[in-house]
Amino acid sequence: IVRNGTNGYVVKNSATAFAARIEEILEDSDKYNAFARASREIYTAELTVDIMTNKYISIYKTLL
Repeated sequence: IVRNGTNGYVVKNSATAFAARIEEILEDSDKYNAFARASREIYTAELTVDIMTNKYISIYKTLL
């Protein structure tokens, strides 16, 4: 899951724009590391198997 400017960039359907953003990230190690850290934080806070399972169970219970 990409959060634009937080852990990556959302780009329009353009190979050129996509390549430019990849190049930008790879040339800036601080940005690369910040995006990597933010991605890990999002994962551990919202996307682990346990968290996702509990969310699905909660949704399922509301449908019963």
